[in-house]
Amino acid sequence: MLKAREYHSSSVLDGLLYVVAADSTERYDHTTDSWEALQPMTYPMDNCSTTACRGRLYAIGSLAGKETMVMQCYHPDTDLWSLVDCGQLPPWSFAPKTVTLNGLMYFISHNSRVGEEPQRPSALQGLRYLLWGPSADP
Repeated sequence: MLKAREYHSSSVLDGLLYVVAADSTERYDHTTDSWEALQPMTYPMDNCSTTACRGRLYAIGSLAGKETMVMQCYHPDTDLWSLVDCGQLPPWSFAPKTVTLNGLMYFISHNSRVGEEPQRPSALQGLRYLLWGPSADP
């Protein structure tokens, strides 16, 4: 990577590795063994989670210093981020995880707050998820 970082997220989109952190975005091309600095997110997020879906990169997390959950979309063709209007996202946790399956994104988190012990002993109980499918032009 061009810049050392922590609390980042990474995803693969069109065969390229994207690494996203609050103040930077980078892309790695394994065919040329090179990193490229890209535009940072429009609104820096703490501990975001990323996933690729329908040709774009999505990041979900809390705005720096706030508990509000938001989603942003990276457009690789223009090297720009945009805020996604997807309705009110519940403040589930500090860092939800995301995954894409069959063109739909799943946001997965536990129902405990950061620093609290899970209310149920099983790691699989108490999980919450939100299913969301982006439109063709977010």
